[in-house]
Amino acid sequence: MSLAKQYLAASLGKRILLGIAAAVVLNAIYCLAYRYASGNPATLFEAFSWGIINIAPWIAAFELGRTSRNWFVLIAIFLAATSASLLLEAALHSSLPTGFDLIRRIPAATLFAMGLGLFAFLEARNRDIERGAFNSDMVGAECGSDCDYDWVMSAGNYIEMHRASDPPALKRSSLSQFLRDTGSRFVRVHRQYAVHPAAVRQFERKHVLLLDGTRLPIGNRYRAKVVKDNSLVPSSQTT
Repeated sequence: MSLAKQYLAASLGKRILLGIAAAVVLNAIYCLAYRYASGNPATLFEAFSWGIINIAPWIAAFELGRTSRNWFVLIAIFLAATSASLLLEAALHSSLPTGFDLIRRIPAATLFAMGLGLFAFLEARNRDIERGAFNSDMVGAECGSDCDYDWVMSAGNYIEMHRASDPPALKRSSLSQFLRDTGSRFVRVHRQYAVHPAAVRQFERKHVLLLDGTRLPIGNRYRAKVVKDNSLVPSSQTT
C-alpha cells in the first residue's frame, strides 16, 4: 500500500497527528536552513513555534472540514482554527493578539477554504469516474437510474434513495427486492441500509463513512460478509 493510501486509511486522529508532525518538522527544517543561509540563524524554538502556530491549526481544520458538507460546521471549524492559532501565539510568545495578528491569518484561511473546495471537487469527480467504471464492470440486471444514488434506506413498504445535495427519492419496494433488481450494485451494510461502493470514503469498525460526510451504521453480520467478500472496493479503505 502506498504512503498516500496508508495516510487516507488511517483514523481521523492519526491523520491529524501525522499531518501536523510532518508539516511542522519540514517547516522547521526549511526555516533553519533559510535563516542560516541568510546569515541570521534561527533557534529551534523559533523554527518549530512558527509551524505550531501557523500550520498545525489549519491542518487539523482541513482534516475535520473535509469530512463535512455542512456550512455551519465548516464555519465553526474555521473560527476554531483561527482562535487556536491566535491563542498558541499568545501562549508561546507571551503577547496578546492584535488586529494585525488577525489579518496575518488571512492567507492561511484562504488556503484552507481553497483546499476544501479543491478536495470536494476532486472527490466528486473521482466518485463519478469510479461509479461509471464500477457499474460498467458489473454483470447482472440493468441498474438504470437507481445506480446514480449513493445509499438507500428501508422505510416500511418503500425505500428512500439518497444522493449528495439532492432530496431523497421514494420507491415502492423492499430493500431486499431493490438489491435484487439492481444486480448487486449496492452493498447491504445493515438491515435498513445499503450503499453504493463508489460513494464510500472509509469503511470503519461500526460505520461506513460516505464521501458526502454521511455516516451509516454497519451491523456485525453484514460487516463480516463485507470483509469476506471485499465488496466495498474500489473506493473504501478499511481501518
